[in-house]
Amino acid sequence: MRKFEVSQRVAFGTLAVTWSDGSVSQYNAVDMGVAWFRMSNDAFYDLYGFNFNPHRWTGLYERCRRIVYPQEN
Repeated sequence: MRKFEVSQRVAFGTLAVTWSDGSVSQYNAVDMGVAWFRMSNDAFYDLYGFNFNPHRWTGLYERCRRIVYPQEN
């Protein structure tokens, strides 16, 4: 049976993804945001198995953008 993402939350720099089978995967939120900038939505989903948008968490998008595109700041 294929599991699917139920929820996402960011706390203390960690992105926690809860899956339909009750398991939880944890990732570094900044690393996920940087990866999101560097690949298409489809590629991100194929790699991690869930959709992600750093705009959902205050300041995460801006922080990741500064890492990926430092010359624009």
